[in-house]
Amino acid sequence: MGRFVRAEVTGFTAIIPAQVDPWEALFLRGDRVAKINFERLISEGRLLEAYDKQLAGIPEPFASKSDAAFDVRGAAGARRTIFIAGDQCLDWEWGGVAPRYQGPIIDLPDFGRHIPEGYRSDLDTVMGLPDGSTMLFKGNQCAIIEWGAAGGCSYNGSLLGMPKWKQWQYSPPDMSGDFDHAVMIKAPDLSQEETLFIKGDKAMIFNWILGYRVIGTYADVAAGLGALPSAYRVRQVNGPGGGTGRPPSQSPQKVPPPYINTTTPTVVKGAPLTVRYGSATSATVSDKNWIGLYPDGPSVPPQESFVWTYTPGGSGSATLDTGRLPGPGRYAAWYFYNDGYTTLAGPLTFTVT
Repeated sequence: MGRFVRAEVTGFTAIIPAQVDPWEALFLRGDRVAKINFERLISEGRLLEAYDKQLAGIPEPFASKSDAAFDVRGAAGARRTIFIAGDQCLDWEWGGVAPRYQGPIIDLPDFGRHIPEGYRSDLDTVMGLPDGSTMLFKGNQCAIIEWGAAGGCSYNGSLLGMPKWKQWQYSPPDMSGDFDHAVMIKAPDLSQEETLFIKGDKAMIFNWILGYRVIGTYADVAAGLGALPSAYRVRQVNGPGGGTGRPPSQSPQKVPPPYINTTTPTVVKGAPLTVRYGSATSATVSDKNWIGLYPDGPSVPPQESFVWTYTPGGSGSATLDTGRLPGPGRYAAWYFYNDGYTTLAGPLTFTVT
């Protein structure tokens, strides 16, 4: 079978979310972990001493040579994490003294036999979902495994083709697959959980309802990520992926298009609407790029915008006054180039109540 999860290009091999609020996570590197939250590095030390030694009984090789790890979300009883080394896995109950299971991952009870043939080696990453299922990533493909004797593979196909989560269609092409890490996070400003994706030295926070919210360097996405010790950063090693250790890309790597998005698709009239924006290349950056609000529709209406504002720089956020809109209803934001009507992105539809 070989390795279940390929070698990572980052200096860490897994992200294990902590079940605390506000969100924290352990970034695993050999026998050590860096614990962070969104704002800062909390600590760095031995894996077996993390969280009052709840992982103290983990045996080798998982205590120092795990290739990946993911939580079993939604399971009844104590918290469980699956550690993976090669084609072997360890089902560990936090605070326990012995494994629930240790052996080949394809024999992991209630899980292994559900893994499709194409996902039994060289995965990019694995992630536990809030409903208790597990998501396997490989290139621009994914599989979702439902645990249990009566479980199975509920989806196997393109990330862009998932019928339940259409927002993948709007992700920038260079962040639509080949991920090194994926982990569910509790957003500090939203009620629903999101996913932190990491690919080399870039990170993305993806909201499964709203789409991607922010993309950039570790520090751009969260100060805590930017505070990871240098040993946990991207490793430069020779490999078939052009010197990075990543396998050849299975999805096209293109310059992402300009974009606009918002975390508040519904606002009360008079409340500010914050729109994040980004230009694809220096050729589309202008201090006189602008965003305007119009009636909802598939194209820009032949009228002046109700509200507008300039959006200087290559990326950032703009705040628009919904109190100047005619009334409750559906509207659309459009992103334009250099004081004109060349469309960079849109429509971004939102509702005013």
